[in-house]
Amino acid sequence: MPDNPARSETHNNMAVETLSFPAIVGQQGDRKFYQLILTNRELTTRFATSPCASPNEKSQRELDSKHAAKIAKYIVDNPQEYALGSLTYAVDQPCRFVPTKLGSNVGILHIPASSSIHSLDGQHRRKGLTDALLENSSIADECSAVMLYEESNPDKRRQMFSDFNSTPKKVSATLTVQFDSRNPYKRAAKTIAAEHHLLEGVVEMTRPSIVSGSDKIWTLGGISDALERVHPAFKKARQMTPEAYGPILDRAHVLFDILHGARIELSEAKCAPAEIPTMRTENILFSSVTLRAIAGALGEIYKNAGGELSDDDIEDITIRLSEVDFSPSNPAWSDCGFLSPGTSTPSSRLQEIKAGTNVLVKLLS
Repeated sequence: MPDNPARSETHNNMAVETLSFPAIVGQQGDRKFYQLILTNRELTTRFATSPCASPNEKSQRELDSKHAAKIAKYIVDNPQEYALGSLTYAVDQPCRFVPTKLGSNVGILHIPASSSIHSLDGQHRRKGLTDALLENSSIADECSAVMLYEESNPDKRRQMFSDFNSTPKKVSATLTVQFDSRNPYKRAAKTIAAEHHLLEGVVEMTRPSIVSGSDKIWTLGGISDALERVHPAFKKARQMTPEAYGPILDRAHVLFDILHGARIELSEAKCAPAEIPTMRTENILFSSVTLRAIAGALGEIYKNAGGELSDDDIEDITIRLSEVDFSPSNPAWSDCGFLSPGTSTPSSRLQEIKAGTNVLVKLLS
């Protein structure tokens, strides 16, 4: 780390250049590790990672600049509430830890300035934080957490990266919607699921998908995605403001009012939830993917109408939607690729959803 400022300390009658930080020391297996709390300025200037001399020493994936830019934007847009997880590094030389008192695991960590520090997890957060500081210097004195392991063996560092990434479980879209109180689409999805009479009791509020035998029709994640399609004007991050919530919720009511007025089978399902698993095999309307396609078609109709629909327009769309054949045997769905022949579950790939949306635009316009 030759570019980092360091200080000299005397150790065994020799002056040694070190980087020194308050730390907590711990042990995992045969490795020592240290928990550091660094200011964002220290993290992005003093605690620099060393370039790898060869590809075999690299212990991280390639940096994705677009992903880092999203993190930077998230920090800049939420300076009072941003939250970044701990960053993880490995240092290739033994460090000296001086406890504040005998036997304490709290003290000062002295990292040899001649050592190399390798990123194991969090390079995109660090890059995002660095870029965010260029736009908002007020967060420079705020703090980030760093885990630093002592590990000199490149192969073992690479194994650590593999270990870190072999066990994480992806958070489902439905749970993300449940927990998000900032995103206006997710907020509107929770509101419409709670207050619209068509949706009461038939929305899967926790699982990422509808399981076999479920008496739910759509997932909360599917509803949130549908709202992004019926009113896509606010999808850009700069427009994700609290003021977007009202217009999104208004259009959500239009969407589900149309569905309630057009499709009697949805009301029948609410009255006989035990029949929903059977209905799902006979009617692709009982799919969150189809809901997305219907919402996308309504969004296109709004767009073509300049963003506004009259009561007569909405009544006409309701009548047209009531005439659509949503049975899996309807060749319109398989011909466009929205449904594979012989199946009753629409494809969730974006291109197939777009194909189904285009069919519905023609049927509803």
